[in-house]
Amino acid sequence: MKRGTKIILGTIAVVVAAALILGALFFFWRRNAESDASSIQILREQPESVTLLTDIQYQETEGDHCYLDVAFRDDGAAKPLLVLVHGGSWTSGAKEEMNALLYTFSSLGYTVASVDYDLLDFTTALQGDCVSIADEEACVAAAVDYLAQHAGEYQIDTGRVVLLGHSAGGQLVGRLAERIADHPEDYAFQLDGVVLLAAPSDFRYYLYNNIQIDDFGFSLVQVSFIFDGVYGSDVIPEINKVDILHNVTENLPPVLILQGSDDTVVPVSLSQNLYDALEAIGVTAELTVIPGAGHIIIENETVFSEINRFLEQYILDSGGE
Repeated sequence: MKRGTKIILGTIAVVVAAALILGALFFFWRRNAESDASSIQILREQPESVTLLTDIQYQETEGDHCYLDVAFRDDGAAKPLLVLVHGGSWTSGAKEEMNALLYTFSSLGYTVASVDYDLLDFTTALQGDCVSIADEEACVAAAVDYLAQHAGEYQIDTGRVVLLGHSAGGQLVGRLAERIADHPEDYAFQLDGVVLLAAPSDFRYYLYNNIQIDDFGFSLVQVSFIFDGVYGSDVIPEINKVDILHNVTENLPPVLILQGSDDTVVPVSLSQNLYDALEAIGVTAELTVIPGAGHIIIENETVFSEINRFLEQYILDSGGE
């Protein structure tokens, strides 16, 4: 081979190798470092430009926790709907924990609702009166249906709806999104995106490793009734009904998964496994691991900028299509 040809081929090889390395570095950075989206101002008080309606009862239940807050700019225009669901191990938490997200994204032109739901209470559950995780998911579904039915009042574009949940709220949102994706005809709105913040997406991890979930003082085998309210049944079938990873579907809209690298409640491996499963069936999915962050990430700056980027890319640019 001539010297000139060798030089040319060598140069091409170097360029290709450099491109591959840069591409890999970008992919790693995109999923494991700070957000590539421009930063936004996080608001922790109601902005003057936003109308805030609080403690709206979306359905009546014995638990009497089914209330939501909704915020929007009152300009008459139909807006994408962002529904926020708080965490708290299915036993605690409140919609007000999501206020920074509520204020920030309503100021950016979304109608944003923060939802309370009936909570699991072990004191009554062990006496045979159990609010289950399935019941909590049904509450969230009822809240979104209520918002869709009042779309005109709250200036909602029902063709652009996004569900966002943190921790246990992420599990509720993720499983509900799967149900909506597989049976869209049952809902009066179109689900366009899902955002999961530190969501426990695989209950088997906690079961097989005999790990307690926050305040649970029992193993999952002992409290299988928390999944659907049925006592004395095999825990695996009950888990299957509410587990995100077990029910992944190719019909899901784009999914954003956000996870702290130092989360000891929901290990990074759970979010990685969910991301891999979604990608394997062709769902548009993104995973961003935030260096140094723990489990509670609802006010992390990277979380806000990543959500903003995701919404701009998949919701605002969709034009309601």
